[in-house]
Amino acid sequence: LEEAKDFLKVDYGDEDIFIQDLINASEQYLKNATGKTFDSTN
Repeated sequence: LEEAKDFLKVDYGDEDIFIQDLINASEQYLKNATGKTFDSTN
């Protein structure tokens, strides 16, 4: 989350839940599209 907020230049916590939801949806999309699991280490 912090890495995404840094990239997006978001300095406040108002959007944390929304940004985390986008990260989760992206990970799920990649898993469904490729059959592979993705996390912050790969």
